[in-house]
Amino acid sequence: MGDSKGENRHNVEMGLCRIVAVLVAMLTLGAVRADAAGGAAVTMYVSADEQIVRPVVAAFEAETGLKVRVVGDTEATKALGLAQRLRSERGSPRADVFWNSEAFLTASLAREGLFAPLGAEEVRGWRADLTGEGGLWHGFGMRARVLIFNTRRVSAEEAPREVHGLLSTRFAGKVAMARPQFGTTRGHMSALVAWWGEDAARAWMKGMKANGLRLVDGNSAVVRAVAQGEADVGITDTDDAAAAERNGWPVGMVFLRHDLPADAAGAHRGALRIGAMLIPNTVALVAGGPNEAGGRRLAAFLLSERVERLLAESESRNIPARAGLAEQFRALAPPDPAPIEIEKVEASMHRAMRLAREELGG
Repeated sequence: MGDSKGENRHNVEMGLCRIVAVLVAMLTLGAVRADAAGGAAVTMYVSADEQIVRPVVAAFEAETGLKVRVVGDTEATKALGLAQRLRSERGSPRADVFWNSEAFLTASLAREGLFAPLGAEEVRGWRADLTGEGGLWHGFGMRARVLIFNTRRVSAEEAPREVHGLLSTRFAGKVAMARPQFGTTRGHMSALVAWWGEDAARAWMKGMKANGLRLVDGNSAVVRAVAQGEADVGITDTDDAAAAERNGWPVGMVFLRHDLPADAAGAHRGALRIGAMLIPNTVALVAGGPNEAGGRRLAAFLLSERVERLLAESESRNIPARAGLAEQFRALAPPDPAPIEIEKVEASMHRAMRLAREELGG
């Protein structure tokens, strides 16, 4: 009899355990479903550097209680690799937000219908030149294209202040630039076509090739080549130049103008004065993403004054888009920036890449 009672008690306990296990499983499944529906996690594809992204994500998570899953790509391909991923996932998006450290591929993806607009309240009063057609993307925290030089081999007075100065025989075989198929160099070459026209852009590329231009894998590789004396000068971005300064490397920096002389080959027009090129970060809400509500909150946060201040104070030293904040950090900005014409530049990208293949190779 005693054994029978013990067996019954054991059976009851086992039954209760099974019930508890089922309840736990149901609660866990419910939590997973809530998370997928927008309760906790937001997925963001990011081409910006990890050390720049980390404090921004931490600030968002602390402020909202939402968790962010960050997905990046390799140094050389970054934005282009993430763009291909977004295209491949069009039928079943996995990302909610795309933070691109440049703007031109963002504009391309917007034209392809991969993004949804943010609400009017989330972007009220945002700069028109940093707002994509239909409000499908917005620019913030900017970098500039610059020329860097090895201070042991080139004096500050010798460093060219505009791109045609790189055609001088003084710099034959001594100029480094990232491969034009990727990153901000891709946008830079497209800007030359947009500003100058194909003939003048082709003539400049042909001249750079003839003068021994060295193509390397990314802007950070440009900085290393100049710092190590493999090149005397290089074209890169302000954040990479700032990294060289932090490392104590023998590298100086000047903002690079894009003036077009009246006698530039193939131009057939008067001189153009075009200042330094600014490249904004961009944020876009992925259409049909799994967590739209969380994505909207994250996208709006990236456009906040708090984030622009974080980026200006970060290692990247981004130039704020907000006029008031930009004034506080005016030492970061070029005195003569060129107009920001992202969609005009993006429209020139196909032609620019054709010219780059034909004239620069790489």
